[in-house]
Amino acid sequence: MRKVGLLIASTAAILSMPTTHASAHVRRHVTHAGPFTYVKLTSVEPQEGDVTLQAFCPRGSRATGGGGAITGTNSTIGALSPFDTDHGVADAGYEIAGHASSDGPTQATVTAICMKRKRGGNSLEYASVTGSGTSVDEHDCGSGHVVGGGEWLAPPYSGEQLTESTPYPQDGWYFKAEVPPGGMYSIYTVCIPGGKRETRVVNQVLPYDGTTNAYELHASCPAHFHISGGGFGSHYGAGESVPTDGHDRDKAADDGWTAIVRGGGFVQAVCVK
Repeated sequence: MRKVGLLIASTAAILSMPTTHASAHVRRHVTHAGPFTYVKLTSVEPQEGDVTLQAFCPRGSRATGGGGAITGTNSTIGALSPFDTDHGVADAGYEIAGHASSDGPTQATVTAICMKRKRGGNSLEYASVTGSGTSVDEHDCGSGHVVGGGEWLAPPYSGEQLTESTPYPQDGWYFKAEVPPGGMYSIYTVCIPGGKRETRVVNQVLPYDGTTNAYELHASCPAHFHISGGGFGSHYGAGESVPTDGHDRDKAADDGWTAIVRGGGFVQAVCVK
């Protein structure tokens, strides 16, 4: 199991405690909907290079999934994954990692989706698979149902490109990436036992069009459901893969999933009631 701890940005700033304004370049925004808390961090990185941004779940909750984005004309995403700190279970929060490449300041965002322990979080099951020398892998939930997941590629991220990180098809997690020979990876699956919560996976698909044009795709949860995780697939990678708000009363990003894909692809949302 890969273990990580503090939030680390490419400027080498280390932030020991997440706060509303953790630094001049990091903002934190927290919302709630149903059994979930949504923790979003936004960081403006002033230089080109590898970027890692981690959002921690509040005490009394556990990570189910999350998403993020790295702006920049040639930026790439190498990891969208839950992480652990010191006990071997990847439930502490969610992270994005990748390579920022732009003529100006690069913005990175990450959102951790956290289920409250007393409203289902204690029932969550976590599994991970670590490997190397391949760029495709999957892991399933057995008799349970997937609520989230993710993948992590070992740095450096220049030249690496995540092209799929998605529920597979409803009861597991799948990823595909462009990685150097022998590159290390981890895939994470977060499951809830059958009968604990009703889950659905919804998607939108855009066929490959033979270009590298960027397209925004969106999948919306049914009424009375909340986002617990989501993912994407793209021929040339994605600029973002994030939970989104449907502009309802709660103002939380719990209503759907949006991805910006290049050349066509799909977006999938895991919804929980």
